Amino acid sequence: MTNDNISHDGIWATADYVLGGRNANSPISPSHPFVGIRELQGNRSWNRLIDKLLENERVKNMFRRRLQTLVDDLLMSKVVDDRLDAMELMLESDAVRDRAKWGQFGRSQSLTQAIAVLENDYLIPRRTHLSVTHLATNSASYPTPQTSSALLPGPAGDETSVSFGVIEGNPSSLKQEEEYIEIINTANEAIDLSGWNVTGGVEFEFLPGTILESNGRVYLSPDVSTFRSRAASPTGGEGLNVEGDYSGQVSARGEIIKLINSEGGVVDQRLTPSEESDLQKYLRITEIHFAPLEGKRFEFIELINIGPDLLDLTGVRFTNGVEAELTGSLAPGELGLVVSNPSYFPALKILGIFSGALNNGGEKLTLRDVAGENILSFDYEGEWFTAVRNSGYSLDLRDEIADWSTWEDRLSWATSSEVGGSPGVLNPFPYSNDYDSWIHSFFTVGELEDPLVSGPMADANGDGYSNLMHYALGVDPEVVLSGSFAEIVIENDIISLQFDRLMKTPDLNLTVQISTDLLDWSSLATLTDSEAQENGLETVTYKSPIPLSSRSQQFFRIWVTQNP
Repeated sequence: MTNDNISHDGIWATADYVLGGRNANSPISPSHPFVGIRELQGNRSWNRLIDKLLENERVKNMFRRRLQTLVDDLLMSKVVDDRLDAMELMLESDAVRDRAKWGQFGRSQSLTQAIAVLENDYLIPRRTHLSVTHLATNSASYPTPQTSSALLPGPAGDETSVSFGVIEGNPSSLKQEEEYIEIINTANEAIDLSGWNVTGGVEFEFLPGTILESNGRVYLSPDVSTFRSRAASPTGGEGLNVEGDYSGQVSARGEIIKLINSEGGVVDQRLTPSEESDLQKYLRITEIHFAPLEGKRFEFIELINIGPDLLDLTGVRFTNGVEAELTGSLAPGELGLVVSNPSYFPALKILGIFSGALNNGGEKLTLRDVAGENILSFDYEGEWFTAVRNSGYSLDLRDEIADWSTWEDRLSWATSSEVGGSPGVLNPFPYSNDYDSWIHSFFTVGELEDPLVSGPMADANGDGYSNLMHYALGVDPEVVLSGSFAEIVIENDIISLQFDRLMKTPDLNLTVQISTDLLDWSSLATLTDSEAQENGLETVTYKSPIPLSSRSQQFFRIWVTQNP
């Protein structure tokens, strides 16, 4: 340092000569936590922004708490010491070789000695400076003068003073973006919310440096700019601490919202009241056709009223995936469509026309009521069912009266019974099958993750038949297949093969092949009869085109492959 007029308390910083040079004898305070304000200049200069911010007692108190957190979590931890030790170990041999080749600049010292100087002359005094000297509890002993202490608050206190306040899930404006969650602090000291989370129907992580003031409150919003334009308090212009944007929304269906601290502990939780609208209770999506063979103009979303009364759809809209405003109403049990082009759905009830297109790869669909509350908001995946993605089938909901939260579960959906789906008609049964859904009925979660057990070409029970063959025949993969699953029928000099197979398997190719020598096989056998059974199977008969009188030795085999 130079002989400048320095206000300090024994913590030394680099002598930077700027704004007047070494002879400009204005006070500098490079070690003070508030360095940069007019009264505590660094490098003989001050910063107007820092000065104005720290003139505000609210900002200053937030800064104090945040600085205290960083002191406790970083400066006072072993992280710095461990890092110095690790770097010394890594660089020690190189430092010796470097010194031997190039000599020493300045004071002659080894790497170990230099690190000791860093620790003893800077790190230890700096720790004392920020963890002891500038504590509010030590202000009476602050050296130059006492009123210059930063008044740091000391280690964080009890977090039980933090809790949820008002949770507004149904704004009177009917604008859902104006909802908010209030978090209050009843203690006389500020709380650092860095790394805290709110989970449940909404998701939010507090940014580093977020401080909840003593006896203060923080407001969380899904849209901060909208919060500040609310017509009623709390709103902008009131000096409120507003954080956001959070994802999701406070549901009128009722849910548990949790406040989680940075260590993962639950600080508070709140069960919000259930105030479901009739639309939330009874309006459901039952079918999605996102990849019709004829193109976008045949896309549709089907809805049903599962309730006992007429549903007025005024103000109902799709806001994610596609956008559409619905009109009209649905009687109990009635179906209606939201479509891309209504001219391709003659004589069917059209509730709305959507802009854009349904994503063949999958996306989130959000259906909201007039108040902006989610009726349904779920993700579907284009890869769930091969036939839906590639062969023109639709997604059919299995159970329209299931809990609303199950709509994004793969097992809640099925491949439609027919190509093109069933717009405006209750989903026909049986649904089409697919291998990936079928195996969920027979294998555990662990087995499903192991393709050597549940994969299509695996032989789960060691009977010599692949899982795919069991699927084609509609037989549990744990059941041993024997020769009795098929029957030879001879009639009028013609031999036929008769067996049961699973109905409606658009992801599967099944052919019956014929050979007279077990070497050369042909697919000349023809399907001559098919009789549906009540268990989802059908009995099929494949006939050989070769009369027995011309080839008395004939062999059949069933050949199955999966469609890509």
